[in-house]
Amino acid sequence: MGFEAPADAVKPLYLQYAKLEEDYGLAKGAMKVYDQATKAVPNQEKLDMYEIYIARAAEIFGVPKTREIYEQAIESGLPDKDVKTMCLKYAELEKSLGEIDCARGIYVFASQFADPRSDAEFWDKWRQFEVQHGNEDTFREMLQIKRSVSASYSQVLHRSGTS
Repeated sequence: MGFEAPADAVKPLYLQYAKLEEDYGLAKGAMKVYDQATKAVPNQEKLDMYEIYIARAAEIFGVPKTREIYEQAIESGLPDKDVKTMCLKYAELEKSLGEIDCARGIYVFASQFADPRSDAEFWDKWRQFEVQHGNEDTFREMLQIKRSVSASYSQVLHRSGTS
């Protein structure tokens, strides 16, 4: 019969442990604690935990080191809205590093989580990105993806409405 902390106590414990590692241990040890925390916290706290992990990694090791954490977060099974949020932050990072093609690829991936009829903010951000960094072809591709995503959301709605 082991001790099990209540769900709302998990995150503060990991954060204190990570701080201890940062202050008295090794930065790598702290990163390991943050990584463990992203797996241990309740689902509704995972996005926040990843954001803390990314911020600490950027501060300690530099912004480029956060790429693998973004990718891990995106593949970790976060709820769709959180995946989209993480993708937008990741695309911003890549854009800030001058990696325009990488940022574009992240927008393409994230588009599957953004219904054009209810998520104008995502599509506006991508449109602005293409206006600033793209060309006619990339802009046209974005519009084509938007139509395709819209059609797939319509089919899902149509199918669920007929069953």
